[in-house]
Amino acid sequence: MALLRTTAKKFSSDTPLESLLLLSSAVTASTSSLVNACPQHASILATSPTLALPPPCACCAKTRLCNAVERDVQMQQHLQRGENGHPELTLEGLGCNLLGLFDQLVRNASTVKLTKLMQLVHDEAERSKNAELLTNLFVLAFQTRWCRGGKGEKKLFYTMMLFLYERHPTMVIELLDIVPEYGYWKDLFLLLEALQASGASTSMYEAMFARVVEICAKQHQEDMTKSKGLSLYAKFVPSEKSALDRKLKIVSALSKRLMGEDTMDRKARFRHEVSKMREQIKVTERLMSLGRYSEIEFSRVPSLCMTRHMLAFLNETKVDKRSNATRVRFPDNEDRVAAARNLMETIEEGTGVKGAQVFPHELVEKVYRKAPSARQCLVISSQWKSLRESIQKMVVERKKVLAADAAQGKGAAPIDLGNTVVMADVSGSMSGTPMLVSIAMGILCSEITTPAFRDMVLTFESTPRWHSLKKSSSFVDKVQSLASAPWGGSTNFMSAISMILDVAKRNKLKQEDIPNLMVVSDMQFDVADVYSERQYSGDAVTTMFRAAGYEPPKVIYWNVRHHAEGFPAAAGDSGKVLLSGYSAALMKFVLSGELETEDVVVDEATGEVNKVKRQLSPKEVLHNVLQEQALGPVRERVYPYACNHFNVPVLGEKVADGEDKPSAKGIISWEVQQRAIERAWQAERQGACAGAESGTVGRPTAQLRSDGANPLLSSCPWRRRRGGDEALLQEEEGEDQRSQVRSKRRRVEAMATPEKFPRRAKLRKIEEEIQTRWAAEKPFESDPDPSKEKFFVCFPYPYANGPLHGGHGFSFSKGDFTAAYQRLRGKNVLLPFAFHVTGMPIQAAAMKLKREMEMYGTPPVVPDEMEAAAEEEDDAAAKVGQFKSKKTKTSRKTGKVKLQWDILKLSGIAEEDIPKFADPLHWLDVFPRKAEEDLKRFGAHVDWRRAFITTTENPFYDQFIRWQFLKLREAGKIDFGRRPTIFSVIDKQACADHDRSKGEGVGPQEYTLIKLELLEPAKIKGVAEAVSGDARVFMVAATLRPETMYGQTNCFILPTGTYGVFAFDVEVAPKSKERVRTILVCSDRAARNMSFQDPFVDPGKQGTVEKLGTVSGADLVGAKVRAPKSPYDHVYCLPLLTISMNKGTGVVTSVPSDAPDDYAALRDWQNDDKLRAKHGVTEEMVAPFQVVPVIHIPGMGDSSAVYMCDKLKIKSQRDEKKLKEAKEETYKRGFYEGVMIVGEADGIKGMKVCDAKDVVKRKMCEDGEAILYFEPEKEVVSRTGDQCVVAYLDQWFLKYGEEEWANRVKEHVKDRARFETYTDATREAFVNVLDWMKEWACSRNFGLGTLVPWDEQFVIESLSDSTIYMAYYTIAHLLQGRASDTDYTGQKGTGSPLGIKPEQLTPEVFDYIFLGKAYPEGCGIEEAKLKQMQDSFEYWYPFDLRVSGRDLIQNHLTMSLYNHAAIWADRPEMWPKSMFCNGFIEVEAKKMAKSEGNFIMLDESCAGNRSFVMDGKEVNVGWTADTTRLALASAGDGLEDANFSCEVAETSILRLDNELTWAEEVTADKAVEGQRKEGKDAYNFFERAFDNQMDQAVADTQAAYDAMRYRDVAKHGFYSIQGHRDSYRDACARAGIPLNTNLVLKFLEVSAIIMSPIVSHVSEKVWADILKKPGFVCQASWPTAPLVGTPDISVLRSADFLHSTVRAVRVAITKELTNRKKKKLPNADEPIKKVVINIETKFPEFQIKIVEFLRSSYDAALPDKFPADIMKQLKKLATSEDSLKKNMKSVMQRASFIIAQVKGDVGEAALEVNIPFDQEQVLRDNYDFAVSAMELDAFELQPADPAAVPRAEPGSPSVSFP
Repeated sequence: MALLRTTAKKFSSDTPLESLLLLSSAVTASTSSLVNACPQHASILATSPTLALPPPCACCAKTRLCNAVERDVQMQQHLQRGENGHPELTLEGLGCNLLGLFDQLVRNASTVKLTKLMQLVHDEAERSKNAELLTNLFVLAFQTRWCRGGKGEKKLFYTMMLFLYERHPTMVIELLDIVPEYGYWKDLFLLLEALQASGASTSMYEAMFARVVEICAKQHQEDMTKSKGLSLYAKFVPSEKSALDRKLKIVSALSKRLMGEDTMDRKARFRHEVSKMREQIKVTERLMSLGRYSEIEFSRVPSLCMTRHMLAFLNETKVDKRSNATRVRFPDNEDRVAAARNLMETIEEGTGVKGAQVFPHELVEKVYRKAPSARQCLVISSQWKSLRESIQKMVVERKKVLAADAAQGKGAAPIDLGNTVVMADVSGSMSGTPMLVSIAMGILCSEITTPAFRDMVLTFESTPRWHSLKKSSSFVDKVQSLASAPWGGSTNFMSAISMILDVAKRNKLKQEDIPNLMVVSDMQFDVADVYSERQYSGDAVTTMFRAAGYEPPKVIYWNVRHHAEGFPAAAGDSGKVLLSGYSAALMKFVLSGELETEDVVVDEATGEVNKVKRQLSPKEVLHNVLQEQALGPVRERVYPYACNHFNVPVLGEKVADGEDKPSAKGIISWEVQQRAIERAWQAERQGACAGAESGTVGRPTAQLRSDGANPLLSSCPWRRRRGGDEALLQEEEGEDQRSQVRSKRRRVEAMATPEKFPRRAKLRKIEEEIQTRWAAEKPFESDPDPSKEKFFVCFPYPYANGPLHGGHGFSFSKGDFTAAYQRLRGKNVLLPFAFHVTGMPIQAAAMKLKREMEMYGTPPVVPDEMEAAAEEEDDAAAKVGQFKSKKTKTSRKTGKVKLQWDILKLSGIAEEDIPKFADPLHWLDVFPRKAEEDLKRFGAHVDWRRAFITTTENPFYDQFIRWQFLKLREAGKIDFGRRPTIFSVIDKQACADHDRSKGEGVGPQEYTLIKLELLEPAKIKGVAEAVSGDARVFMVAATLRPETMYGQTNCFILPTGTYGVFAFDVEVAPKSKERVRTILVCSDRAARNMSFQDPFVDPGKQGTVEKLGTVSGADLVGAKVRAPKSPYDHVYCLPLLTISMNKGTGVVTSVPSDAPDDYAALRDWQNDDKLRAKHGVTEEMVAPFQVVPVIHIPGMGDSSAVYMCDKLKIKSQRDEKKLKEAKEETYKRGFYEGVMIVGEADGIKGMKVCDAKDVVKRKMCEDGEAILYFEPEKEVVSRTGDQCVVAYLDQWFLKYGEEEWANRVKEHVKDRARFETYTDATREAFVNVLDWMKEWACSRNFGLGTLVPWDEQFVIESLSDSTIYMAYYTIAHLLQGRASDTDYTGQKGTGSPLGIKPEQLTPEVFDYIFLGKAYPEGCGIEEAKLKQMQDSFEYWYPFDLRVSGRDLIQNHLTMSLYNHAAIWADRPEMWPKSMFCNGFIEVEAKKMAKSEGNFIMLDESCAGNRSFVMDGKEVNVGWTADTTRLALASAGDGLEDANFSCEVAETSILRLDNELTWAEEVTADKAVEGQRKEGKDAYNFFERAFDNQMDQAVADTQAAYDAMRYRDVAKHGFYSIQGHRDSYRDACARAGIPLNTNLVLKFLEVSAIIMSPIVSHVSEKVWADILKKPGFVCQASWPTAPLVGTPDISVLRSADFLHSTVRAVRVAITKELTNRKKKKLPNADEPIKKVVINIETKFPEFQIKIVEFLRSSYDAALPDKFPADIMKQLKKLATSEDSLKKNMKSVMQRASFIIAQVKGDVGEAALEVNIPFDQEQVLRDNYDFAVSAMELDAFELQPADPAAVPRAEPGSPSVSFP
């Protein structure tokens, strides 16, 4: 030990602890050996106190110590001094030439330096014949250019390519065709330019030039054959005589190559073709050059183009280059103004602009120390958002790749690297672009990192500082904020590290809480005071952290300056990363968690395989960068060439003796790697592993990377995922061998899958236990109990064609929460559940699946060309607007999936079971059972005995529906007739709401088709060929305003549209049997609709379309037509580009007097000569036609359209927004207020428009001038994929809307005493539906369901058999029962618990049960059994609550009201008592959609585990039942859409786990022993406060439950009460007083009870296992006395006063210190330890008067508590009261504040003028607590000075400083 002491003395006081420990270990192991064997090393050790030595190892300490000394000495030889004298590694010290090159590839790096570095790499490859190294050099070049995922550098790429071209010309030539894929097409020409400038030989230049011409010519020819999907070649090919073309002569060469050398006009043709392609791809610069700025689609403008031309797009010009101040450039240019407006709208509408390809610093540069305009800020911020989202997307995609590789045993799964702190270097050496890059990277990473470090940047220069960006709301603000940070000093990096360590030690952070560091710098650090004198940066950081007791964090050194010569870390340093450049794309390699890997470790003795995690080194990270899949095409070409160049084999093929031989593409498969690893393991066991690193021979284990990146496979050129290697494996090995390989892979993977979420697992286990207890003891099964008040709640049974999703869970939760709450209130509660399977959805899906299997096999394999065609068809449809507004319900649920097979697979069905679903009945066996399982897992409080399904498969329910319809017919509520109905042509029947995949709630829309006779049909191409002789031909225009036809001046057609010429047998008059052959011109779609309607075809010929010909819209322009009712003999067809061929007929009438759009268009045609010339419209077609007044509107005159266009200053038909506003105003006022001033001959002159409309319509139809026509209001698509039409059908229909029936229902809905809707909006929605709902088709031809009892050729449709089934719930458990959990049909009619057979259920039996009629003698059922069912019905009915989504108001819910009013017409007490409707549930503020990833299924919310990306943020899915329920409760209530927050669900796991842990700890015997036991009479202040706060929380929670405001339930019953508990705990801790056992137990009991409806499982756990209460908490009683009492308001107010005063003091102290620092006062850095609290006891006189006035107007019964005009009344009072008048501004502000308090949490207490407690006494009594909480030594109390500012008020004292 003497040596140890001697040596230790020579160490400095800062010697790393591990060095001393290692030395101690070594000396202890063998002191004499160390001295004798290592005198040189001992000497070095004694004089070198900063050696970074390895940790101790008892068995080989001496050897490792010596090795460490040797390495340190060697390292000192590879250190150099940087610009500031700091140690840094040389290239030799770095240890990897390729890594050195990668790090130095920074913009503006000198060509000489880069060439030198590339030469070193190239020479190394040549010496070692390393094919992979040479390949990597090529790959690095392309990675440097790659603009979407690499560094995005052009000039550096050109430098590297010229270097490689000089040495490997054939390879570079071969790679040129893929250059545009990594950059852009212009790279080819710029590379030629660079080659030309480099002085290369003529032959070298000509070879590359020829190859570039060949590539361009091929792309030119290919693009010329396409109509869409063109490349961007045409955009970047040089224009003739451009600067680039003058240098390269490229246009001449290309035109010769394409058109032939002898072609005289080849250049002109080339120009023409390029121009045509540029037009097709809508090149932005072309539109700019043509002055067509307003046509630019800004959402499609490339990132760089947007950045460069932003001012032009905004129509701004600079007036000050330094500040960037601007002004409008062309204020009078409508096109430029419109373009700027379009750009702003693109951003404001949320579409945004592109920014992904912009370098982050370029956006910073636009605002750094400048003053951009507000509109520039919006554009820049939008681009930044796009850039950030693209990086986040890259990170997430990279994580997926890593996770997939990990799942296959190829390395470790991605770690969470979100807790990353950005260290932004803002020292003087960073001035210029590096500073901008540092700011940009700092902001970007701070926005992506975890919340703990979100919007925080650690800047370091002379004095490191934390810089917060939290107050900066936009990117521009953040840049300005960082720009204001101190900068320009030296680079004190080690001080910044020390700052982080100080925080870690002070807060006792755990290792996992230490943040990772991203250092954005030029790497020119100061010489630090500690550790770094002999250590480079990476080594010093390691030493500092280990000395502090931590393992070093991961450090990413990001070099942003090209002057750097040294390196901050070595190639082999674990946990360090070297990145460089200006592109943020490389962030994906660190933020994706790619900095760890797993080594496969095989125990030599046992052969056991384990995995050990370790951090990657810079060299390994570079390996991952270069192995990225997108760079594969480069590697695929270069690697075989490199192998051939060095004459070495390509790894991957078979050679003799079973060794691996090069494959065709140089790709090594996963299985081949596994065999190599197997051989390596065997070699290791024999001690002959050639790949072992020095110093590891003889070690007990062998370490190999499981992802293939190991020493033995170092020559592996490119690792792919397994997908493409199955065939290779099959050729190489038999099935047995493959099984062994896969088996071994599964075993290895299984070792690496421990439970990662212990809290979640714990809660899920609790839920399973509770649900098992519920299943055994059945607390939710309820039977009639006359001694208890009943409560019957139900939920619309879901359609069982798939698993339940979050939307189901949200709506159902409202009923589930209420049921559980009402049970706590002592009621006998019934919550049943069933499943709907009636109708077409299941039938259609089964048929679709069957067709798929027949066409494409099992499983279906769709040919690629069919998929491509389908995608093109979808794209085309989207372009013409067919589906652009919203996705269908099906597409939202299934994303891009097309096949029914895939939909079922997504639903969790095993592929081998999917074929069974071709039978529709199989669906009935699977999905109801699945839904029940999911609801049980969700914790539903359901009586499952009553579950059933619909249709004839359940003969009991089938009989019930037959009875219902017989009663409806008997009551005269059903009729038969021919009606316009939404119809599916494929299904050949009516398509009701539930049969649709799109268009639910859409009905037939009636139009009047105006017959516009073509006066000269023979002159119109297409029409002339289609008709013969003097046949009359009519264009037909669909209008909703036939009364305006007196003002027609023209008609409009779509010039680009295609119209058909059709022959129909049209009725002479409505419902006339006489028909006449009539030729009509309209769209094909309209003709298809007409062919199913009686006015156009004989009913026996429905669907017959006789098409005579086709005519283009362009040929109809200028056609002369006779317009009925128009004062003009003829009018003309004019073009209109906004016509949709998917609505109406494609022909539009024009009435400019009353249609603003028509007037604006006509005015444009009359005034714009160029417009007319462009479209072939002559002046005679428009000039003579003036506006014809038709309707007089008070205040708007006789031509309302002209009036509104003048009023709103509408200049042209392109002013879409203003025209929309004008249209709404004229149409609304015209219909209700307008009076006809024409039509005297038709008897309508002087008549109101609303009355005249039907008169004109009828008259025109009778006179043969018009035809009635119907089409769906919006697009309707059936479940079979058919676009539906409107057809006249013979059918049974319910007579909804019948006056007497509708009035009775409406009276019920409006009666608040009889029918509760919980919100006025819901009640109003019901009334509105009752106003418009009319006859409803209740039958169809086929599908699943019940047959119409008296006409069994029809089936009752799905909405009509779903209206009174709630009554069936009351008897279902007695009538059909359930033999098992899979039985929903009473064993198909044989399993009735009462022994009843379905055929015995005659109408008279149901009359007895449900209507109380006489016992049906001879029914075969004992009366006692029927009486039991009758009693059950009479007890439970009516239902007390029905919960549903708002979308069912328009059909199911209103129909339910109608049917109850019909079946129980004489017993209105049996009608529904209440209905609660909620909005749709969104996830992360977006509609649920599979394509978004946020379509959450109910089962996965409770038991799943996946993630998706939303707005660039990764969101986890898979929580627990309780946390899902809590998040649903917190999502929102009412008709507005609610938002399900995944973050709430995620954080609730931690909260619930913490609550359980606290409950267990605080009730432990030892804890209870130390607690106070005093009762209420002896409570101290804080105990009284907490006791009353709990009482208030119970009252508030009860009120919220009663009103079904579940967000408030969560607020008061969960969050607030826990907050009060935390405040109580804090007060006890500060006062040194133990908790009170009585209050602890009260809190636990109260919380468990009031939150048991929502947090059901945890509440049960607390109740049974912690409180040791008997039974279930769900069956407990709501808290009442003596557990809770009436809250004492004075106690609550005094507690609130105390805590609010503490907060106010702390805020005041913070402000005071900030002001002192701003003013640079001497005491600015001194802490404030004493304050004065100024107390006021009286309100000012004017405020008292306000309160008295408001108190007199207060009415608790009013929704807003005050009259609607309360502020007007107050203002009137204030003008007459002097004390109020002189404080008018304060009066109105104070009144608004008080009203808000009354409506909020304060309530009526806000109307007090005297507070109910002594403020001074409260503060004095709790002085010690207050001083501690305020962090003061003392405070004084004194009366407030009325003149002081800020002024104190009663209950709100002010703070001053002595």
